[in-house]
Amino acid sequence: MLDQWTKAIEEGLNVDVIYMDFAKAFDSVPHQKLLFKLKNYGIEGSIFRWIEDFLFNRRQSVRISASHSQWKPVISGVPQGSVLGPFLFVIYINDLPDDIESDSLLFADDLKLYQPTSTILNNIQSDINKLFDWSTKWQMKFNPAKCKVLHVGRSNEKHDYEMSDYSDGTVKLDELDNDKDLGICVDPLLKFSSHLNQKVNKANQIMGMIRRSYCYLDCTSFRYLFTSLVRPHIEYCNTAWYPALKKDMIRIESVLRRSSKLVNGLYDLTYEERLKSLKLPSMKYRFKRGDMIMVFKILHDKDNCMNSFFEINSDSVTRGHNLKLKKPLVVTSARKHFFSMRVINDWNDLPMDIVNAPSIETFKAKLDKFWNTHYYAFD
Repeated sequence: MLDQWTKAIEEGLNVDVIYMDFAKAFDSVPHQKLLFKLKNYGIEGSIFRWIEDFLFNRRQSVRISASHSQWKPVISGVPQGSVLGPFLFVIYINDLPDDIESDSLLFADDLKLYQPTSTILNNIQSDINKLFDWSTKWQMKFNPAKCKVLHVGRSNEKHDYEMSDYSDGTVKLDELDNDKDLGICVDPLLKFSSHLNQKVNKANQIMGMIRRSYCYLDCTSFRYLFTSLVRPHIEYCNTAWYPALKKDMIRIESVLRRSSKLVNGLYDLTYEERLKSLKLPSMKYRFKRGDMIMVFKILHDKDNCMNSFFEINSDSVTRGHNLKLKKPLVVTSARKHFFSMRVINDWNDLPMDIVNAPSIETFKAKLDKFWNTHYYAFD
C-alpha cells in the first residue's frame, strides 16, 4: 500500500483513502447466505454439513454476577474465539472488492479503498455506493459514522465523500488527521511523526515502570527486560515507518541511551561502552539490519511479499554480487525514504556470500560479522 502511495506522490499525484468500518462485523454474518456462498465456492458433502451443524442451533445468555438472562437463539454471526470463525468471515466478504474500480485491501473486517485523485473523481464515490449496495444485499452493514477519509499528499484538494445512512439520508465522511492502520499511525504526509511519538512515549513509560519495579539491574536482567518489553514496541513494522529524519532517529536512540544508565555500574560510561557491556546493538543498527533481512526475504522468495519492490540490475559491467538492485532517480522525500528506495545502497554494498546465503539465519550471522564495526555505533 505504502509503495503505491509513495509512487503516486513521486509522480505528482495525491491519494484519497477511504477507511470502511463494518457495524458489528463478526456478529452480522447471516448463516443462510454464508452457506450459499460456501456452496458456490465448491464446499459440499460432509464438510458442508459439518459447517452447517457448527453454525446452527446455537444459543446464548448473559450472566451478571449470579443472575442469568433467558437463553436466546443465535441467528447470525460466526462464533468468535473459534478457529473456524475468522475463516468463515473471510469467505463471506471475499467478493466484496470484486466490482469496485479503486485499489482496495482487506484484512479481516478492515477494508480500505484508495485511488490517485488525478483520475476521475467520481470513481471513489461510485465505489462507495457499490460497497453500500453490497452491504445491503448481503446484510453486512457499514457504520457510516465510523467510515473516514484520509487525504494523502501535500497539495491534496481534499474532496468530500458521502455514504448512505441506510435510511433516506446521507452522511459526509469525516476527514482524518491520521489513522492507525494495522498498528501504524499513518499521516497525510507519510512522515510517521505521530506514530514515532506514540511508540517512543510508550517505550519510555515501560522503562519508567521497570525503573520503579527494580531496585537493582545487572546487564543480563536489563537485556532481557529491554529486548522483550521495550524494543518490540519501537521496532514493530519499522520497515514501513522508518524514521527519515535524523532527529527522529535520535529520539528513538534516546530510549536505549537513557535506560542503559539504569544498569548498575554503567552510569559513568559512554553510550558505546554501555552497549558493549550490555551486548546490545544500537537502535539504528537494528533498523538497518531489519531492512536488509526484509530485502533478503523478498529476493529469495522467503516472504509472501510481491517482488515489485525491486528491479535487479542485470547490467553485465556492474561489479559486485548478482543481486544488485537498480536505483531509480527519486525527488520527493516520501519516496526517497521509503523501504524500496532507502535499502538499495546498503544492499548493493554487501558481498556475494552474504546476499546468497542459504538461509535467513546464516544471512543474519554473516551480516552481523560484516557490519561488526557498526554494531554499537550510532553516529
